[in-house]
Amino acid sequence: MQPQSQITSTAVPAIPSTYSIEQLCYIFDTTTDWVRSHSRPVTPACTISTKGIEVDGQIGKSMARRRYQRGQLSSVEGNWIARWREDIIASNGEVRRVRRKETIGTVKQYPTKRLAQRELDRRLKEVNAEDYKPRPQATFAEFVERWKENVMKQHKPSSQSSEKSDLNRVLVPRFGSMSLKDITAEAVQVFVTSLKGSPKTARNLICTMRLVWKTAKDWGYISHDPFHGLRFPQPSKVETYNFTVEESLAIIAAAPEQWKSFLWLLAETGMRPGELAGLMVDGVDWQEATIRIDQSVWQGKLQTPKTVKAIRKFAISSKLVERLRAYQRDHWMRNELGLMFASQEGNPLSMDNFRNRVLNPILKKLKIDKKLKAMGIARCGNYAFRHMNATVMDEIGTPLKTRQHRLGHAQIETTMTHYTHKVDAEDRKAAETIGTMLSQIVELVN
Repeated sequence: MQPQSQITSTAVPAIPSTYSIEQLCYIFDTTTDWVRSHSRPVTPACTISTKGIEVDGQIGKSMARRRYQRGQLSSVEGNWIARWREDIIASNGEVRRVRRKETIGTVKQYPTKRLAQRELDRRLKEVNAEDYKPRPQATFAEFVERWKENVMKQHKPSSQSSEKSDLNRVLVPRFGSMSLKDITAEAVQVFVTSLKGSPKTARNLICTMRLVWKTAKDWGYISHDPFHGLRFPQPSKVETYNFTVEESLAIIAAAPEQWKSFLWLLAETGMRPGELAGLMVDGVDWQEATIRIDQSVWQGKLQTPKTVKAIRKFAISSKLVERLRAYQRDHWMRNELGLMFASQEGNPLSMDNFRNRVLNPILKKLKIDKKLKAMGIARCGNYAFRHMNATVMDEIGTPLKTRQHRLGHAQIETTMTHYTHKVDAEDRKAAETIGTMLSQIVELVN
């Protein structure tokens, strides 16, 4: 049997004789001012710095997980105000515990404190979870800069241009100073409702914001979805114009000889103007009478097509093959990029320049511009051929699946989205039918 002296000397973990103000705040669930007013200053024998201690994979102050929180509720001027504590990761990597304050609803929404507490419990679910970990903090503007540097740079130049414009022009000025955690569904809805302009503009802005938000969620900055239940204004009908077959024929016939093949391709295939600007000479299969689209041009630079589905191969008419052979023989200029159509310097075509210098003068000559003005349409460009093509395919009964494939912009079967596609009978029929229509006036160059 051990002597009494040995029993008493056996080390039993000692209860700390002193606590920090911060620890006392957690224990009594109160403020630092209250603790200071009810405490006596104690000078410890020694202090141990916790700076640099890793907490949940982060470097910062060591602190135990909070006990289960119910928060504090108070009614102020008809609103329920909630307060609770959260751990955050500061910009310097230090873990800090902060007090949160948020309006969770009005007294009209939650007539009793118990109902308001239910809503607060729902919001504290993440904080009270066993696997809860501190989240890094950033304002929307701060995170956007990180997103631009690490994510946006991976996007195509055309996408970067629109994303940068949306962020710098509208989104950052509106949400920049707000913490990501404080951007709620209500804040986003108020933003959408306040926007002036077309509903499409609102959808484009929210699409860009969603891209940023997804990254913030993946990186652990936030967990909530402020876009759930978002309501957009009803889209208004926008006047657009598509050339008729007769107008397309007249435009091709009135075009300078070196541009007839270019316009015929736009009209018969319905391809995007940028895709035609990026068409390679070896993208035309003369024997099979097909065209392969695997690149496009944006602001004078070659890039991949708009989507993976836009990479495709489709049929062209035998008459268009003859036209292209004549163009290659008499007008094609060899260029280092191997493009079917290029500028005099051998660079990719600017479709804006083509519209202004070639198409618009033809429309003026044919007085189509006056027709557009009378209809209240500001301008009509290269895409009017694409709309004409889609309309004609619908009128001649081309199956929807074939139309989707030739235009390259709608959902189609997985087997139709690979880099090469089988040219089926309906594809061939559509090409030959439209090619015959277009060849009624345009004379082939022999």
